[in-house]
Amino acid sequence: MPTSSPKPSCPFDLAELQSLVGEPYWSRGRQYAKQGNVQTLHLEGRELDATVQGSHGNVYSVRIAWDDQGQLTTLQCTCSMYMEWGLYCEHIAAAALVACGEGVLSEAQKDALAQMPRRELLGRLSAADLRELWQQLALAASEFDDLLRLRFMAKDATNYFSRSVLAQAVDTFVHYALERDPLAGVWSWAIHRTLRELLRQGHPRSLEALATVTDALLAIPDWYRYGYVQGQDSVLHFAEELGWIWARAMLTLPLTQEERRKWTRWLKQRKQIAEQGSLDWYSLERAIEAAEEGWDAEPIRRALAGEATGRPTARRFPWTHDDELDRLRFEILLEQGRRKEAENWARVRNLYIPYLRLLLEDGRLDELMQAARDLPLPASQALDAAKMLWEAGHRAEALDLAVTHWRKIGTAKAKLDVLWGIAELARWIWDHASILGREDLARDAAAWILQHTRPSLDDYQAYRSLFSAADWLRQREQALAWMRANASLRDTMLALAEEGLLAEAMRMAEIPEGTHAESAEWEIHKREELMRHLLPYVQEEHPEWVAKQAWALAEALIGTANSAYYELAVRWLAEARRAYARLGREAEWQARLDDLVQRHRRKRSLKRLLRERGWIA
Repeated sequence: MPTSSPKPSCPFDLAELQSLVGEPYWSRGRQYAKQGNVQTLHLEGRELDATVQGSHGNVYSVRIAWDDQGQLTTLQCTCSMYMEWGLYCEHIAAAALVACGEGVLSEAQKDALAQMPRRELLGRLSAADLRELWQQLALAASEFDDLLRLRFMAKDATNYFSRSVLAQAVDTFVHYALERDPLAGVWSWAIHRTLRELLRQGHPRSLEALATVTDALLAIPDWYRYGYVQGQDSVLHFAEELGWIWARAMLTLPLTQEERRKWTRWLKQRKQIAEQGSLDWYSLERAIEAAEEGWDAEPIRRALAGEATGRPTARRFPWTHDDELDRLRFEILLEQGRRKEAENWARVRNLYIPYLRLLLEDGRLDELMQAARDLPLPASQALDAAKMLWEAGHRAEALDLAVTHWRKIGTAKAKLDVLWGIAELARWIWDHASILGREDLARDAAAWILQHTRPSLDDYQAYRSLFSAADWLRQREQALAWMRANASLRDTMLALAEEGLLAEAMRMAEIPEGTHAESAEWEIHKREELMRHLLPYVQEEHPEWVAKQAWALAEALIGTANSAYYELAVRWLAEARRAYARLGREAEWQARLDDLVQRHRRKRSLKRLLRERGWIA
């Protein structure tokens, strides 16, 4: 992007913007400006629009606006930092710095630097710059070395075990997580992989490694306070995975009773530290439970023997149908070759799908079908069971099982999350019944979707395809009634248009009189979407209506006084122009345009767009 010299004056308060952006994002924005990441820059009046390339290649749109005194009124960016959290970012900083000519090289300077030998470049750096560059290179080299050490530790902990490397790896991970840098995922994976590999080998220092990583994580000062805005998801995911590795350790390592009591106390102490830091560490709770129970608690031994028993501890989330710790125990039993105990455990602890999968793997299909019919499967797990049978080639049985559970729960009143699961089951039946030639089941499931969910236009069209032309005439009104009651305004309108009921569809898309205030922006955009989708159905047969509504929509968009909508408004003026041309009334359109330009003569952005179209001089 060309930059001019001499340096332009800054039209807005750059110091105010710097204080709003803050560090480290202001410095990063300055770096972006120097690197040429600002790809386009358009300055008109008191508005600045720019596109800025981020660190990973994504290009973001930036808007800055200010008043007559240079005070900032708008700062916007399409990056996740602004869109999700409302924080001002390095992309805004970069656009502002380039607009004000701060720290930006001219094209001639860039060319000269590109041709300069490395020795001369280094000679031009100050001592402070050289120290910073050396620190960056050393950090990169040290991080690479630490990753290598983690890899060697996982392969040969006897010779390469290092608590300091593990602790430093956690520090590095948290640093990247709080910066929302994708490298956080690399470090998280490397640390967890090392711990899991040590545990798999049964290495005597695996618990020491787990303790080191846990203490390093809890030692990060106040990460939970500022991490929510940047990277807390990554840190919490890291902590949860760490807790489950602890649980596996407590269930797989050959610990004595004294060792188990020692580590139970240790884990409880760390749980208290986490709670003091407002960290609700659920998986660590389950690790403590695993440490306390082991495999010897009476309820555990009875379940392994296939005897019905209550849970040894209260379930944290009672609405779930199986439990993560129960599932972990099941996986460990299979890994240890204790298949019969795994089957007993899955059956007694309500691990429905793992239990049914074991029966399927053993070829016990009749037993599986009887158990699957009798089990109180929720809709989501009934669907999982049906998919499992279908993929194994038992298609008729899969459909039968799905229909059995759908009919059992599909008509019951249910909460929204349960209803969603039933809907997924009904959709699966709809799709797969047709494959097996069961059109009656497909129609029943499709009708349920239209009646009990928020059906789409695709749902409506697919339902219609299940009927012959004659049968559809008898069913159409009922299907449209379901769409009017349950579908979105857009999909209902398009279903009506598909059926040729254009008058009703057009009424749904019309712009209400007087819709132009900023408070009605949402309504305007809703109507714009409706018009855009309905246009192909009506533009040839109803040009009068299109001309009226397209013009009304353009006026409403312009009336918001937001220049971001002007380009969209001009597109609708063009649509109105085409409709007037079909009516042979081009002069009327031109007269209305002249009046619009006169009323909005102060809106330079709008006039520029009209001029680009060749509509005004």
